[in-house]
Amino acid sequence: MAEMLDEVVTRAVTAVSKTGSPTDSVAIRRRGIRSQRRLAELVEGGDAAKAEAHWRSHMAVVGRVMLGQDATTVIDLINHY
Repeated sequence: MAEMLDEVVTRAVTAVSKTGSPTDSVAIRRRGIRSQRRLAELVEGGDAAKAEAHWRSHMAVVGRVMLGQDATTVIDLINHY
């Protein structure tokens, strides 16, 4: 199940990264990297509550970008990518 969901998400990430201009794609990736760096800083600093809150917020944004108008759950992505 995990491998199947990983494949679905990988295909969706690839498809989303190909939409828009190359500049948009680079900007999205840079925001993601900044968010992941922030998470690492919070974890390294031992602030579990802020790390969890940050990651939940990050994943909510990722969900909106990935799912968009095509799906309401990750499993729904199977029909689109």
